[in-house]
Amino acid sequence: MRLTLAGPTLTRCSNLFQTNLWQGSRLIAETDNDKHWQTYLYEPDSYRPLALVHGNAQQDNIKLYWYQNDHLGTPIALTSNMGDTLYECQYNAYGQIINETYHQDDFQTLPDNPLRFQGQYYDEETGLHYNLNRYYDPFTGRYITQDPIGILSDINLYRYVGNNPISGIDPLGLDLIELYRGTKFEAELLLYDETGWILSQTGANTYYAARFSNIPIRDALSKAIIETKYVHAKAIKEWGSIEQYVLAHGEFGQEIYSISGGRSLISFSTNKEIAQRFGSTILHIKIPRSKVIQQILETSTESEYLIINGVKP
Repeated sequence: MRLTLAGPTLTRCSNLFQTNLWQGSRLIAETDNDKHWQTYLYEPDSYRPLALVHGNAQQDNIKLYWYQNDHLGTPIALTSNMGDTLYECQYNAYGQIINETYHQDDFQTLPDNPLRFQGQYYDEETGLHYNLNRYYDPFTGRYITQDPIGILSDINLYRYVGNNPISGIDPLGLDLIELYRGTKFEAELLLYDETGWILSQTGANTYYAARFSNIPIRDALSKAIIETKYVHAKAIKEWGSIEQYVLAHGEFGQEIYSISGGRSLISFSTNKEIAQRFGSTILHIKIPRSKVIQQILETSTESEYLIINGVKP
């Protein structure tokens, strides 16, 4: 477990400061001038809040509250162990609170709920939501800065989850994209069935050969990932840049083997029907846009996006 002091430090008044404690990219605790503190618990491997523990420096009045979330994992209420509602709120579609109510408790200092959409933390000074890689403005329903990956992720660099906030989340502030891959390759299907990974053609073939030689799953996967990374580095050196490699991937297809070796890029499509042309088995993923590259070849008609080396949905 790695704990770091990171993220925004909020100033609520001239003599009161708040310090946040993060575990990776999740806020897990905060304290204001060492007088009061809150700890946040989440569901396993997610940003969906589960509980809030509130206490003071004297450790003589500690209380546990449970988050009640909507279908997206956005907090809409805090309840006690007895089922009493301490806090409740309503949002508009883009996450702006339109009604917020705190109910009196026997606790002298009521806990605060700064959590918003999954991965977002309310900044009281600006009214914005801290979303790790950038800030989100719930009033406009947009990020205030561009997606860090730039134009390779999306034409619109500011929008939130493709302007569909009622069914998508973006815990890292990197925007999610829904992709499909149709396949009929035995090596790729074996890899996915045994590990859950989708690797490049180089990676899948390496894994298949390793398993055929009775190499254990974990070792075969490690070997496959190392090989596709090696091939990718070689391809970048051959083509000069990732942009040129992406264009070559679309223009030459399988012929790229004779030019720079194996393929380290995996093709997906935003169109499920197009993906079905390449195989009856459809692999479906949702992934931050920052991890995909849009095919910008003018002759491309497949709504194609590419992932480097591999991904585990």
